[in-house]
Amino acid sequence: VRWTDAVARTETEAAAMVAQGEADAAAGLEAAARPFGLTFLAVEDEAFDLAVDRRAWFDPPLQRLFAFARTPAFAAKAGALGGYDIGGLGAVRWNGP
Repeated sequence: VRWTDAVARTETEAAAMVAQGEADAAAGLEAAARPFGLTFLAVEDEAFDLAVDRRAWFDPPLQRLFAFARTPAFAAKAGALGGYDIGGLGAVRWNGP
């Protein structure tokens, strides 16, 4: 593996450096590697949760966001980006005081 003094400030910049032969490998997202035709090796799965105040859950803007996230268009976009599992999107994981 070659080291470089060049700095990539985003995953897209890192992927571009690999694609241009300026680096042998880089850490980043599958969504950044895909447009450059790079092979992607997942080394970790990472989950993100959105904490929402119980009262805000029923607010129309948040409900519109969740409704949009359940559309085929949203699923297609996530699939096209690659590396995203939206299967549990919008699920309540904890409902505490």
